[in-house]
Amino acid sequence: MRYSISSRFGATFVGAVIGETIGSSKGVSPRRFSYPNAIKPHQEKPLDRRVEQQKYPVAAKYLGGRLAIIGAERLIKLGRFDLDDWHDAFTKDLLAQDVINCNPTIAILATLPIALFYHESEIKLRQNLQLALKAVGQDDAMIRDRALAVGYAIALSLNEKINPATLIPQVITFLGEPQTQITQQLLQVQTLLNQQAGLERAIAVSRDATTPIALAFYCFLSSLEDFRLSTLRAAQTSYQPQITTAIVGALSGAYNSISGIPISWRMALLRFEKQQAGWETTEVEMLQVSDALVSVWSGVYDQVTHPTDSNSVAAIASPRVIKPR
Repeated sequence: MRYSISSRFGATFVGAVIGETIGSSKGVSPRRFSYPNAIKPHQEKPLDRRVEQQKYPVAAKYLGGRLAIIGAERLIKLGRFDLDDWHDAFTKDLLAQDVINCNPTIAILATLPIALFYHESEIKLRQNLQLALKAVGQDDAMIRDRALAVGYAIALSLNEKINPATLIPQVITFLGEPQTQITQQLLQVQTLLNQQAGLERAIAVSRDATTPIALAFYCFLSSLEDFRLSTLRAAQTSYQPQITTAIVGALSGAYNSISGIPISWRMALLRFEKQQAGWETTEVEMLQVSDALVSVWSGVYDQVTHPTDSNSVAAIASPRVIKPR
């Protein structure tokens, strides 16, 4: 076992939020990156105006992490996925609905808790990912395939079955027949990886792509062991960099765990949280929720009488991952 499952759960949430914030910045470069000073939102969009009109905090523009937390809290409360419960939770959060309606692909971030909670079973994973998308009002086949691809890759990381040479063929097999646009783009990514193509060429080849998933998989797999490099490269992409980088952050976080996220970035996020009053989702909250999610996943029925001790050290992993030496 490389990393505990609790560390991977937490890093999936934290990685997605850090990635989303980096991707929301203009002109990010590895040498000049100064997080969070580099955070400069893109030109105002309808969602930005709604945020201002409703007097939401600036941080509300970066709601991917909050979407994931909403879903995780529902799983923790019931100990399972419930379609009606999820639908009610996301319907009541008007800002979350606005975010998803402005960019349906961000609904993938709402399904991250499903990928974590049901990573052991491909059948339950597929079924509940599709139902979760339906609950948030995104039942489109293209969005479904994107969520399935990301969710399955995260599940493989948690089961410690990631092989960069075979991940994309495994994902395509999981998506099933017939071949879709996502399938074709992933095959293109596999070709780029086999040729050891650079980021510039990958962006050029994917210029006509209508999804950030292909570039996210390219950035993740081409820098598998390096969270920092994966996310910064994803930020250089021109197509929906905020979503691309958030997905890369989630993928790389699940693979590299919380210890793989640069401590300087986590400290910068903490400083930024303090600067932005009402920041939607703090790292402390994300880690507390992820720990509670691990507890419920592992069989704790009452979080009140059996709270998660964040100071304790435990070896927790998916079935058959921990093996005798």
